[in-house]
Amino acid sequence: MKRSAFAMLAVAVLPFAAAAADPADAVKVIKQVWRKGGHTNVGIADITLGNDNPFAVKDIKIRCVFTTRSTGKVTEIQQTIAGPIKPNSEQTFKKVSFGFVDTQAADGACEVRGATQI
Repeated sequence: MKRSAFAMLAVAVLPFAAAAADPADAVKVIKQVWRKGGHTNVGIADITLGNDNPFAVKDIKIRCVFTTRSTGKVTEIQQTIAGPIKPNSEQTFKKVSFGFVDTQAADGACEVRGATQI
């Protein structure tokens, strides 16, 4: 039985296409607990990240947005967590510092913006 050139190319390319997906797509923030340190102007969090990739990841880039109740002012901070996180597992990182935030910041919400496959 003969295969078309397109079918042979698709079979050859498919394994590489799966590997080309961004590792961050399968890394999620599972839980985050915020508090303020310093003189109530440093954002500190315990963050649990889940890695649903079949490989370990490191250098996880987290973007957090802090808002105030009174004015709704938004502060956006990005932080890199070195990791690593094993494949198909969760890891909690304690006392992650996000630097200076507004002293009136009431809430923080984070999302994963990048990760590197190990």
